Amino acid sequence: MVELLTQLFKLWENSHSLNLDNDCREKLIDDWSKLCWRIQIQMLLEPAEKAAYINAIAALSEQIYIVYRKNADADYLRKILSDLESLLEDRDQSTMFKVSHFKSVIAAEGRNIIFSMKYREINIDLINILQFAFNDINRNYPISKRTTDYLQAFSFWISRQRLLTADQLIEHLILINFNHPQLVEYIVKFYEIAEYPTTLEQLYAMQKSLMEKQRHFEYLNLLSSETLFSGSSTIINYLLDLVRVDLEFVRKQMKRHLVEGKMRDSLQLPPSSIINKKRLTKWPSDKSDLIELAYAMYIYMRKRGALITITMLVKWFEDAFGVNLSRYSHRFAEIKMRKSTRPSKFLDTMVNEFLDYIENSDAFQTDS
Repeated sequence: MVELLTQLFKLWENSHSLNLDNDCREKLIDDWSKLCWRIQIQMLLEPAEKAAYINAIAALSEQIYIVYRKNADADYLRKILSDLESLLEDRDQSTMFKVSHFKSVIAAEGRNIIFSMKYREINIDLINILQFAFNDINRNYPISKRTTDYLQAFSFWISRQRLLTADQLIEHLILINFNHPQLVEYIVKFYEIAEYPTTLEQLYAMQKSLMEKQRHFEYLNLLSSETLFSGSSTIINYLLDLVRVDLEFVRKQMKRHLVEGKMRDSLQLPPSSIINKKRLTKWPSDKSDLIELAYAMYIYMRKRGALITITMLVKWFEDAFGVNLSRYSHRFAEIKMRKSTRPSKFLDTMVNEFLDYIENSDAFQTDS
């Protein structure tokens, strides 16, 4: 085996140092092919030494490729490099010649795909993103036969589609998990909800639509088996996360509508408005007293199961007494930190005045 490899290296050195005419090149190619065939047989007979032989052949391939790059039109160099590649099929790392071949395949398949889309009903933004993805893969990502096989399959699929819409293309990209970052971002935005509905009926309809979309994505996830970039998250995972977030938001909006509906019923207010905005009278005391009263009512009602929030009560008091209770939560924090008086100063005053009113036999007549 060592003798055969030595002959291979010498054959290259002798041919490289001479200016060969066409006949000599033909003889070189023939001798080279026969020698490569003998080496391949010998590697089958000596499997224990195969890894070392392959590394030596790969080193020779890199030397020849450097010359080939400077003489790209030299067909005989391409032929002898191809013969070496047949000996390197079991090598994990691709040679520079193999990588260049993969890059040319990716470029060709990318052009075929883009050309096929330009005469279909495909958004120009999607076409541009795919074109950028093909260029980016060729320049910045590890190239392998798996990548070229993947894109060739994609190119074959698109060539078989007589009619093709953007929706069909996006669904196929999801199915084959074409998970290039820019394309993932485009598809997620494609499925984003532009505006959420406001009525309960519309929310129910959106919830049903989102649940159907979720089932469809889960079905596509069962069918998909390969990704463009293995080890990266799939498009399906991003879309399922998006649907889950939308469903949770819709669920909270529906709950809010139901709570407000029950509150309207409990307060017996008109369905068109939760709060009666007609002013009763001017509040005769400090705003902090009104906030103290609002929190007291809120705590009392909530402990007895009333569906009410402090924000609703504060708004109700604002409308009823024509005051602005902004920063009410900060004012309540100040009430809790009172040092000179009890936090319930206003409520204590109300209780005392109420009892005094009762003890003095109704000091003034109440409204009828």
